[in-house]
Amino acid sequence: MKTNLKASILTPAQLDAAVHEVQLAALRQGMIPIAAILSRRLQDGRHEVLGAGCNHLAEGIPGIHGETGAIINMGRRAGGYAEVVATSSLSPCPFCQCTMVRHLGIREVRILDDLNYRPDKQSYAGLAAQVESLSHKPIEKTFGAWLRTVKNRPLWARDIGEFDGPVAVPFALGSQPRRRQQVLALAHTAAAAALARGEAPIGAVVLDAQGEVIGCGGPQIIARNDPTLVAAMSAWRACGAREHWMDKTLVLTVGPDAIAYSMFQIFNFGQLIVASDAVFAGYLSAVRALNRHPQRHRPIPVRVLRDTASDSLLKKWLRQAEPSLVREYLGANWPERPV
Repeated sequence: MKTNLKASILTPAQLDAAVHEVQLAALRQGMIPIAAILSRRLQDGRHEVLGAGCNHLAEGIPGIHGETGAIINMGRRAGGYAEVVATSSLSPCPFCQCTMVRHLGIREVRILDDLNYRPDKQSYAGLAAQVESLSHKPIEKTFGAWLRTVKNRPLWARDIGEFDGPVAVPFALGSQPRRRQQVLALAHTAAAAALARGEAPIGAVVLDAQGEVIGCGGPQIIARNDPTLVAAMSAWRACGAREHWMDKTLVLTVGPDAIAYSMFQIFNFGQLIVASDAVFAGYLSAVRALNRHPQRHRPIPVRVLRDTASDSLLKKWLRQAEPSLVREYLGANWPERPV
């Protein structure tokens, strides 16, 4: 099997075998053995490989799972992502579901192992996404053996947002006006820098429980040729791997989008603060709705600061940007309400 799979033409059986090879390569490198390949189906039923990837949490990089790793390897596609087929070694977690289907608009997902991690097919409802559960025994065996190894369980728990230890409360940014202004200034600076690069002017900051900045950034979709690198993801990756995110605060100038929403859905971020929702409310109501989930460990404080100055750059950018470019940053179904 070739190491660089891009542009390979594979039958469905060869495609599934290639996913297994990427999974095994991840295992040999000490990674979590989860892999994915993105492809384009040809008229004869074969697949042209667009990108392949694996989970990178073991390298200290949050937010790069098998599917998102494959998206990064694929890069941006000028025609959008509706025709992309995602083949995953394991059922995509809600984070990857949101990134692929809700944010990018991928409409076909093939799952080769739904035994070791059950798919949440309800999350695909109403999105016109076709989800096919298959059973690839070697892939199931590979991941099942890794999962049953006791030393791997803490890493797996971190990867899917599980944590049983004591957790501090998120920093009370809403009651600290001076610190709040400092953090907003950082977010605005990140948004302005993104605009200067030709990207959507959105800024994000991540705070720890003491109110210290551990991550800051704006979207780098164009700069890095990475369709997943929205503002929230940029700030999140800057944090490096952490034991958990339950006491962390995500601050956004506008939003959130589907990817930021999923950071709360599966990784249990502790608090969301949005400077303004006058233009782009995104998944704000969906984050609030997570508080109704019976397994939620504690309520998610969600606060909108009504700082309409945060929308001024975005309004200007929206007037000038091509609709296809806008959807890359705000989601494939913009301007429709996401949920």
